[in-house]
Amino acid sequence: MLNNHKKREAAFKAHYQQQRELAQKPLEQAKQEVTERDEFRKSLTLQTRELKNALIDDGLEAISVGFNRDPHIVVSFENYVFNRNDIDAIGLVLGRIAEHIDEPNAKYTIQLLNRGIPMLSVRGDIDNYREFINTSSTPDMDIRRGEMDPIGSVSWVGMPKANSPYFRPRVTVGPSLDSHFATEIGVYDFSLAIKADVDVPMWYGGGISVSAETEVAKTDDYEAGKPFGRFAKDSGVTQATIYQTLDLPYGIYNQTHIGFFKEFNDYTGIKNETAWLSENGRHQINAEIGYLEYDDFDLDRDYQTLSYRYNWVEQDVSFHATAGRFFYEDSGVKLETRFWFGDSYISVFAQDTDVQVAGIAFSIPLTPRKDMAPIRYGQIKGNEAWRHEVSTRIGESTNALVVGRAHTVKTPVNLDKTFLNQGRLSSSYIYSNLARLREAYLTYR
Repeated sequence: MLNNHKKREAAFKAHYQQQRELAQKPLEQAKQEVTERDEFRKSLTLQTRELKNALIDDGLEAISVGFNRDPHIVVSFENYVFNRNDIDAIGLVLGRIAEHIDEPNAKYTIQLLNRGIPMLSVRGDIDNYREFINTSSTPDMDIRRGEMDPIGSVSWVGMPKANSPYFRPRVTVGPSLDSHFATEIGVYDFSLAIKADVDVPMWYGGGISVSAETEVAKTDDYEAGKPFGRFAKDSGVTQATIYQTLDLPYGIYNQTHIGFFKEFNDYTGIKNETAWLSENGRHQINAEIGYLEYDDFDLDRDYQTLSYRYNWVEQDVSFHATAGRFFYEDSGVKLETRFWFGDSYISVFAQDTDVQVAGIAFSIPLTPRKDMAPIRYGQIKGNEAWRHEVSTRIGESTNALVVGRAHTVKTPVNLDKTFLNQGRLSSSYIYSNLARLREAYLTYR
């Protein structure tokens, strides 16, 4: 942040020096230079205005488009339409710039925001990127996490941050499933509910999150009084919190949820998570703590976990390890390996707390690649990363049921999925998926 402040000061001094040199020139020469600048400005104003209108039509939000005399095009935006993967939004924006800006030797900088927080910037040459779209040649791009470098003398087209994302409810609809497979009671038992998560961004980094579900189907063993009756899905509110996200120095993000949590029983409390993502995105560390009080009795739950993830982007494989004290007072470690296929993955995991468990899991998007564009009253979309898993006890002669081991509180709005693109918001991921960057523009232009 201090470095960016110095860069802003340098940009201001350069602009001031340019104006001073203009004032010292002969009158006729100064008039001619001003006229040339005005003609140049009119040409770029028309191009950038068309660019901005195209991005609004694409459904992007908080859009700011500007330019300076270099020429350098600047675009800042938030993505709520390509919810499966931010790389599609980045590809579309870069393609739109190459489509609408035809000034020779022009450069670009785009800034991806999330709830107002600068998450990633991309900088490069427009002609070079246009060649990438036309021929698939590798583009030269400077990709950085966080806030873009300051750019001097930028003239903004219209009002900055057009199409505000705040106070628009975002409704995510998807299944909520509890199941047991191959038990002594039956081959397969389940309780299925439809879940709706409502997220309302309201200020920089923060907002309100409410989740509710209603049961739609279940097997007989999930009826009241039956073996799995207490695990059946209830109809009603399952979570209601106020959240605040902070971007801290050195690539650290922090998020706090305060409110109501239903974890079999009703709790009120706080959940906090801190994440650090390396500059190239290969390494990620998460620390999570929670303290919740049971609403009906004098009982509380607290947990503390530390996680590490390594992303082997070239092979679409990520490795995860979590250790600590979990929600139901079991302590130990959980290991998982995820094999990615686009925006889906299949994983194998093992955990050792008070019991040893191994299993498989999968995560799939239950929403189109591009969701509906938000309207004045909000947005409805599917779950972009729905996960389900099955597991069994290992290392014992019997296979007694295990429920809630290595458990932590899950929130619909979280650092990994909502802000860090499931750990994929990095230069290494984008460079490993350049074909998708280009294909996103060619598909949705």
